[in-house]
Amino acid sequence: MKKILASKPIQLSAVLVLLSSLLSIAYATDRSEFIWLTIQYSLGFISFGVLYFNEYFTWKKLLGLGIVIRLLLFFAEPNLSNDYYRFLWDGRMILEGLNPYLSTPENWVKTNPDIINHAPELYKGMGSLNGSHFTCYPPINQFYFIISSIFYDNSIYGSMLWMRLFIFLSELGLVWFGIQVLKQMKLSPRNILLVFLNPYFILESFVSLHYEGVMIFFLFAALFYLGRKKMILGALFFAFSVATKAIPLLFLPLFLKYFGWKKMVQFSALTLIFLAFLFAPFVSQELYHNFMNSIELYFTNFEFNASIYYIVRYIGFEIKGYNIIHSVGKITPILLLLFITLYSLFRKGNSQQALVKSMFLAILVYYLTATTVHPWYLILPLGLSVFLPKNQLMTLWSLVIILSYSAYATPTFKENGWMIALEYLVVYSYLIYWIFNYKKILNSPSLN
Repeated sequence: MKKILASKPIQLSAVLVLLSSLLSIAYATDRSEFIWLTIQYSLGFISFGVLYFNEYFTWKKLLGLGIVIRLLLFFAEPNLSNDYYRFLWDGRMILEGLNPYLSTPENWVKTNPDIINHAPELYKGMGSLNGSHFTCYPPINQFYFIISSIFYDNSIYGSMLWMRLFIFLSELGLVWFGIQVLKQMKLSPRNILLVFLNPYFILESFVSLHYEGVMIFFLFAALFYLGRKKMILGALFFAFSVATKAIPLLFLPLFLKYFGWKKMVQFSALTLIFLAFLFAPFVSQELYHNFMNSIELYFTNFEFNASIYYIVRYIGFEIKGYNIIHSVGKITPILLLLFITLYSLFRKGNSQQALVKSMFLAILVYYLTATTVHPWYLILPLGLSVFLPKNQLMTLWSLVIILSYSAYATPTFKENGWMIALEYLVVYSYLIYWIFNYKKILNSPSLN
């Protein structure tokens, strides 16, 4: 196998196929073209695997390839997600001196369509479902949104390019801090390629402009400074991570074993103080209500690409005769917090890697039980997985997650149950295999 991978025709072919598949997806493929999208994505992913496991390519060369790919994709309009329209809407609201947490785009389009630049186009782009809800994006996200609008307020496309530039810079920061943390853990810097060169990450973060990549940039920075025993900087960057996407706040109890009770209280207090400063410019009586209303809607109204929840929902239909998402959506977060709290009290190990493993387990349990798992949500567990080199669950999941795009093949965005079943059959099969063979896997040789 090594001789085959070492042949120059194979190496050149892998580079060309990876480039051509990503360029074709970004510039010439709509998400409704599910079969063609899946074929291109699969070819690109196979090429990524050939390059990653090819010892001829040093990790530095492959990092360079990842940068070149991003430069070639820089001018592509996001075609797999329309969320960036909402991002630009929030940024333009702040630019006009308005608080994005206090009203919905739907209300503004109906009452004051001329106040926000390109309001009708932005509202149409984000869709009525997104536009009818209050924003749920924390302050650091809003900072990125407004900066992009400041530089090019007169053009949606121009603002989108500025947004991509800032995400690109954050991804470079992600690489730098990720490599430093890998060195702290005495792991190969090559592991960072599982994120940076992964076609999934390139498309969902850089091309689609989702801020989960920015979130793990700050999370990696927090881990780096905590590894150097700099609690204040660690808490600051952890707060930045939470203020980009709220989900890392689930990890806060897991720091108990890492710090001990006294330092845990200090770290938590610092994090909450930094978060208070970040939210301060937006504080109002309605902020908490509107923000939490959006979070509640996420848990109790939305369904997409779930696994265990769909089984529970089916049982609920059989017993109750209706969709029980409102009940399940309220109970699941409580059970998750209980699991994380108990796990933080009884888990073994206080090392940096033990902390990351606990974070990975927490987010994995969350997404396996969640009602909604959009493709870009996997960026967080994929990012944490670079510090778990013998567990390739997230790399595999980032491949089969493309099956969830089958929902966009229909005008009504109806999910294909067979595709979702196939996706999770692969995921759970690997997970079960890993659980029953983890000792053998940990002792196996690898590039790491």
